[in-house]
Amino acid sequence: LLLCLGGFVILHNADVPGEALISDPISLTILAVAVYGLVLLVFKRRAGIMQEQGFRTVQRVCSEYPGIDADTLDAARVQLTADTGSQQGYNGIIAYQRLKWLTQITHADGPDSLPAVLEAISQHADSDRDALERSFSRVHFLIWFLPSTGFLGTVFGMSRALMHFADVLKNSSELALTEGLRRTISDLGVAFHTTLVGLLTVIPVLAVATVIRS
Repeated sequence: LLLCLGGFVILHNADVPGEALISDPISLTILAVAVYGLVLLVFKRRAGIMQEQGFRTVQRVCSEYPGIDADTLDAARVQLTADTGSQQGYNGIIAYQRLKWLTQITHADGPDSLPAVLEAISQHADSDRDALERSFSRVHFLIWFLPSTGFLGTVFGMSRALMHFADVLKNSSELALTEGLRRTISDLGVAFHTTLVGLLTVIPVLAVATVIRS
C-alpha cells in the first residue's frame, strides 16, 4: 500500500493530471482488481494467523500429556474452543485434524505403527504444500492480470490514437486539426497511464502476497 501511494505521490508531484490517470475504464478496473486482491490477502492472513495459533495451542496441549490419546484430543478441543470462541472452531484447525487423525491411526494399528504413521505424515505434508499453492492460485492470477491489463490498455490507447491521428491527416480545417490532435493526445495518455497504473498496483499486491505466503 505504501509503495502504491508513493507512486501516486510521485505522479502528483510530476504534474500528471489525476483525472487523466484514473478516469479511463481500464485504469479503474485495474485499481478495483488491485483492491480486491489486497482484501483477499488480508483474509488469507487472518486464516494463517488462526492456523498458527491453533498449532501453538495443540503443541502446548501435547506437551502437557505423556502420549497422544483421547484425553489429549479432548483437551485440545476444549482449548481451541476457548481460543476461537466457537464450539466448532477447532474443526477448521489443521493441527487439530492432524492430531485427531494420529489418534485414530495409532489406536487402529497398535504401538508398532510408527513407520506407517511417519510415512502418512510425510504424505500429508506434501498435500498441505500442494493445497497452499492452490490456495494462492487466485492471487497469482491477479498478479498476472494487473500488468497484463495495463499493457492491454496501452495497445488499445495507441490503436485509438493512431486512428484519430489518421483522421487528422485527412482534414485540412484548423478546427478539425485541433480536435483530432486533442483526441490523439488523450488516447496516448490513456495508453501510458494504464501501463503505469498496472505496474504500480501489482507491486503492493506482489509484495503482500510474498510476505503472507512465506
